[in-house]
Amino acid sequence: MKKLFVAGMLIFSALNVIGQAKNQVKFTAKIANRNSDTLVIKARNGFKQVIPIDKKGVFVAVFDAPKGFYVFSDGTESSNLYLKPNSEINLTMDAKEFDETIVYKGKGVNESNFLAQQALKDEKFQNEAFTKEATEFTALLEKRKKQIMKIWKKEILTLNLKRH
Repeated sequence: MKKLFVAGMLIFSALNVIGQAKNQVKFTAKIANRNSDTLVIKARNGFKQVIPIDKKGVFVAVFDAPKGFYVFSDGTESSNLYLKPNSEINLTMDAKEFDETIVYKGKGVNESNFLAQQALKDEKFQNEAFTKEATEFTALLEKRKKQIMKIWKKEILTLNLKRH
């Protein structure tokens, strides 16, 4: 009876470890011209993950993170990303051209790449639109709004098709 109890506890422990591993995010970053020896990933709910650089010059961490929107920072600049359990994210970038060089590869990175590309489009829009007179600014703003709605409708349709 005692052996059965011990065997049951071992199986329970093993299943618990396996279950926890599936909820983790594996994050790796290779950053040229880095601004810091640490990256920080934060969320509005108080989540904070500090990732130090290793001896090979790579930022590596495995951590639990609920599905959602996050911000990562190198101490000088920051960018949005989307994390979800069981992701394996490999970020490459050059800190001298921060947003322009962000590329995510791996498992569960589509949303983060989308956010990175949107950030570039938003920056371009702001640089162009904020130099215009009111009527031209309004027209550019309306055009950008339509572009964003078209993108979101496409993304929502894609997500709905994946669910069914």
